[in-house]
Amino acid sequence: MKKKPREIERVIANVHASMAVEGMNPSTKARVIGKQYLEGKISSKEAVTKIKMQHAANFGK
Repeated sequence: MKKKPREIERVIANVHASMAVEGMNPSTKARVIGKQYLEGKISSKEAVTKIKMQHAANFGK
């Protein structure tokens, strides 16, 4: 899902605003993974897997 830099920033801002309304704050690593997806560096499946793995690692702490 390769997007232009301006589109990427707009999507990221929209996601953060939506999450803030719900009282959530994405982790720094989730933000990085999301940006990698929007830049076309990883697939959506890879992004979800990475975020799930990170969440699972943090859950055990």
